[in-house]
Amino acid sequence: MKFLATGKLQGAEGPRLLLSFALLFALCFLGAHALREASYWSFSPERVASELAAPDGQPRNFSSPESSAALQDLHIDLFLFSFLFLLIASTLQALPLPAAWKRTLICAAALTPLLYQCFRYLMHLYANLAWAALATAPALYLCYLASIATLLAVLWRRSDGKAAK
Repeated sequence: MKFLATGKLQGAEGPRLLLSFALLFALCFLGAHALREASYWSFSPERVASELAAPDGQPRNFSSPESSAALQDLHIDLFLFSFLFLLIASTLQALPLPAAWKRTLICAAALTPLLYQCFRYLMHLYANLAWAALATAPALYLCYLASIATLLAVLWRRSDGKAAK
């Protein structure tokens, strides 16, 4: 990521177009991820909680088939979100934004996927956590949407505040 050393992210000689396409692909990933999660949830945490509870009402154990599948989802999602976080955080660091705004977006971009993925996995063991997972999902998508929108707006803004051509 040479642009981090040169600081020429917004100029014509910078990788603005490359980063813009990477961010657009990130938006597509987030949209597909949100659709996948929405189909899983079926917009009803009660339904999810009832399906996750063991027949005797006790929490499931880590060796149950549901926990194993959830662990596979966790593994893949953490890997994908770590790369998405790296793209967004490194680009945020290189752009001329207020330090407090950068810090807020970077912290939110790091914490929301971690919280969501933890709740999403743990709800397979403790079905009552379905509400916590469902509550953190919109925060995750809104955080990344705000981060990507901010990045695209700053990437394509000229130094005089007008849109770049």
